[in-house]
Amino acid sequence: MKNKQNTKNGNWFNQVILDVLVTCLVVISTFWMPPLLRYLLYGYSGLLLLMRVVTLFNNGLGTPVIKKARQQVPDWFYHVNYFICTAILFITMEYVLGGMWAAIWLLSWISTLKSSRTATSAGKG
Repeated sequence: MKNKQNTKNGNWFNQVILDVLVTCLVVISTFWMPPLLRYLLYGYSGLLLLMRVVTLFNNGLGTPVIKKARQQVPDWFYHVNYFICTAILFITMEYVLGGMWAAIWLLSWISTLKSSRTATSAGKG
């Protein structure tokens, strides 16, 4: 019963544990970058970039799930998280990974603008 109330009241941290973990791995990569960590970062970054492209161009496929998740997790969290990852990767001269994260951040921002326009136009109609 208590868990249901926490979810309804905006306990969104459970939804972003993976994002926080990946950000911690990016911070760790500043000091120590074994090949396995490099492969994990490239794999996750590629999948996240692909997901952002699909989300941007999906034209309503899966929209209820995405909107539900976005309502619970504030948009600022993703922007701060993507900024931290992008900045760290560029500072450590991981330009390909940094470019991927900059693209992820840009696509996320565009998706946020697109969904806010859709919500605004749906509210007026």
